[in-house]
Amino acid sequence: MTHLQRSTFLYALLLSFFALALSSFVALPASAQGSSAALDGYDRLLKKYVNAKGLVNYTGLATERATLDQYTAHLAAIRPAEYAGWNDQEKMAMWINAYNAYTLVSILDATPIKRTSFVHPKNSIRQIKGVWKEKQWPVMGSGITLDDMEHQRLRKDWKEPRIHMAIVCASIGCPSLRPEAFRGSKLETQLAEQTRAFFADPQHFSVDIKDKKLNLSKLFEWFGEDFGNIATFAAPYVDSSTAAFLKAGGYETNYLKYDWTLNEQ
Repeated sequence: MTHLQRSTFLYALLLSFFALALSSFVALPASAQGSSAALDGYDRLLKKYVNAKGLVNYTGLATERATLDQYTAHLAAIRPAEYAGWNDQEKMAMWINAYNAYTLVSILDATPIKRTSFVHPKNSIRQIKGVWKEKQWPVMGSGITLDDMEHQRLRKDWKEPRIHMAIVCASIGCPSLRPEAFRGSKLETQLAEQTRAFFADPQHFSVDIKDKKLNLSKLFEWFGEDFGNIATFAAPYVDSSTAAFLKAGGYETNYLKYDWTLNEQ
């Protein structure tokens, strides 16, 4: 861990201790993930700085960094016993929000992004060394990487393939960042809307019924085991003719090139 990474992590922990001290005076309900003032503040930031296409105004977001830090401090200060009292929807929503929030923090911390590789676009999260596997972010008082949030928590704990349409790696090739926070009370609706929007975007999915070709996001190549049969998974989120095409099979599958360009406005 570099000096900068250590300083960032220690700063986040200090914020978490402050939030924990406040929580000792104000008892939070078991459903705090869905109703905390910190989550409401994060929700407001997303509504203000993420547009309908899921692109982020990072310059504007930086001017309200304190509000984003309040939310990540809230994540760090959640007590394991409190978390244990939440239902699965609240837990999953928290981890999705944590992944997305700390991805935003990663971009803000690295701005202006310095080029470290010519393999990927100059302005890309892929230029940030260790962003997924090395940087530790505080959640419930312990450090965890973005990779582990995705693979050891979200994918492992719930086997819910639609999380791939909810967590966003700050790139054009990713699903669109939702302009609101995820909440356990409406998670099913949010995941369904995210998945429907994903299949409606030709950057991620399209079919050529005449030539029998399926163009598919590389997410389905990387995480094929999560999605299972594409026809079965897509059926609730595409029109009837597309669903019938996928069910019939006999098409050529082409995995689309993943665009790692930063998802900025």
